[in-house]
This record gives sequence, C-alpha cells and structure tokens, in this order.
Amino acid sequence: MSSLNRPPVVLIAPVGEPGKRVRLNKLIGVRAAEGQNVAFWGWQRIPSDTLGADLSGVSQTRALMTGGGFRSARTRAFYLIFILRTFIALLRTAPRQVYALGLESALPAYLASRIRRRIAYVFDDADRLLLFMSPPQPLRWIIHALERRTSAASAFHIIPTRQRYDYITDRQMVV
Repeated sequence: MSSLNRPPVVLIAPVGEPGKRVRLNKLIGVRAAEGQNVAFWGWQRIPSDTLGADLSGVSQTRALMTGGGFRSARTRAFYLIFILRTFIALLRTAPRQVYALGLESALPAYLASRIRRRIAYVFDDADRLLLFMSPPQPLRWIIHALERRTSAASAFHIIPTRQRYDYITDRQMVV
C-alpha cells in the first residue's frame, strides 16, 4: 500500500494544541513528510484549542474531552474521564496504528488492544506519571503494575532515560 493510501496514524494526547508540544509537532511533521497523515485525538481544555486542525499533516481531529482547563482542583479527576473516553473511542474504531503520549493515553490503548487485537500502539512516555504524582502506596503499586504491562505490550515504549524507571522491558527505547 502506498504511503498516500495508508490510514492516518491516530495520535492521542491529553492536550488541545499538539503544535505547541515539540514532540508532537515533530512527529506530525515526520509523518507528513513520509506521506502519512495524522488523526489527532485530544483534550480540548479551552474553547480556543484547535486540536491541531491548523497543522499541515493533521487530516482529522477529535475532541475526546472538552473543558477542565489546566490547573483546577478538578483537573486530576478529568484525567480519569479522559482515560475512559480514550478507551471507548479506541474500542469503537480500533485503529491499526496509535501513537499515545503519556500513560494516560497509552493505558487505554493497552486495554483496548487486549480486546481489539488489531490495535498496535507506541507508548511515548516523555514525562513519567509516577514522577510527578504522589498517590497513596496501594494506588501507586497498581499504576506501576499497569505501566509495566503497558510498556511490555507496546510496539515501542519511548523513554527519555533509563534512570527514571525501576524496570526494563524489551520494548523500551531511549531517545
């Protein structure tokens, strides 16, 4: 299949402006240069978020969630809703190629891929969730176990350095 006929890569991130995130902007540019568009699924936190509709290479956009802002008391709770909505959207559409930024996007891809086997995902873990979140120990253990499984089942787990991780999977790739 020629690159122009390939379905778009579904890029999922809990952001509303992928062009403002260097990693996402570069990925969209690389995909566009290779003749493959990106369908961006994100979180439209404020009404002015474009979800990348203004970026060359983004062929489709989808708000998995709207509202919530950035730093409110409710924002953390909204992440759980984002995870659930991402999971449901992935189950419904079962895209073949998913690029998930952060555990909050990769975890639903992992769970959906257990049910819809055609889903293959890249787990880009630029900011490890457990490094900036302080949940109670039982919840921390559960998140850690899910993170390890999500890493092991991914096509690639992109990490900034091994020093941030207390586990190794054969899918991890340092950039």
